[in-house]
Amino acid sequence: MSATTRIYFCLFGYGGLAEETIDCLIGALIETSRSGCSLKFTRAIGDALISRSRSKAMSAFLDSDAHVLFTVDHDIVFPPEALVGLCRLALDANGIVSGLYANRGDGQSISARLREGEEIQLGSNKLVQAVYAPAGFTAYPRSVVEGMLRRFGPDSHSIEPDLRLSLCRYLDGSTFYDFFRPFVVRNEVHGCNEYLSEDWAVCARARAAGFNSYVWPKPTLIHMGRRGYKVEGNNDGATTTADQEANG
Repeated sequence: MSATTRIYFCLFGYGGLAEETIDCLIGALIETSRSGCSLKFTRAIGDALISRSRSKAMSAFLDSDAHVLFTVDHDIVFPPEALVGLCRLALDANGIVSGLYANRGDGQSISARLREGEEIQLGSNKLVQAVYAPAGFTAYPRSVVEGMLRRFGPDSHSIEPDLRLSLCRYLDGSTFYDFFRPFVVRNEVHGCNEYLSEDWAVCARARAAGFNSYVWPKPTLIHMGRRGYKVEGNNDGATTTADQEANG
């Protein structure tokens, strides 16, 4: 990442922020300034529908001059230096890159689905290819977002209804593309239909447009709930354990 790299930082804090996340945000802003990168900070507010709020943020990113969109959720605790590291890796890989974090709850798995045969080594700096990556601590290069819009936007010739992107208007008159609109796919392994969450849906669109998704297992991320959960183990079947009691 060069000193001129511009990061579009969007915090998803609808419903309040974990105290621990606030501490990380302050540290990350300081670390990003020290790196020489420029950063535009924004916060997704006023919309409880996460698929729409993420879509609006990604569309606003396209209207900026930033090179990479970084998104973080209100309940993720992370090392401050990981923000710049994640953006650097995403730009180098020309793909979506997410940090590795756990679903909340004892015995739950990670928030990504890895490609078949891929394994995770916690603390490794090597990117791991994923079928789907979460959006709670994630970097999206401009090339990926623009690539999805070219392939599936209103000006394209795509006839794939689930992947196709539409220009939508919100109540305040603003417009956005529905990058994160969920849809249903067939899971042939389990012989059932699968409803993709909004963050997995955007990975599916990116993959169909020719871009990979990855998980970065180096930083330790904690997903805060009544307790904080982190990943234990070395593969996609890893379970999670409580790391610490959350304040309040």
